Amino acid sequence: MEAVLITVRNEADRHRVEEILRDVEGVTGIRVIDEVTKLAEPSLGVEWNSEADQRWDSLL
Repeated sequence: MEAVLITVRNEADRHRVEEILRDVEGVTGIRVIDEVTKLAEPSLGVEWNSEADQRWDSLL
């Protein structure tokens, strides 16, 4: 499974994008993330710097 992040500039377009995505075969879920939620979640940089991921640096 892959995830795609789509940024929509204004609120009116967001609803249109959601409708279009629901019609696409294979889309299993749509999660709306506002700016406040995005700030509350750990960043990808933090996740990628986990101990498990740092072991790749030593292998390279």
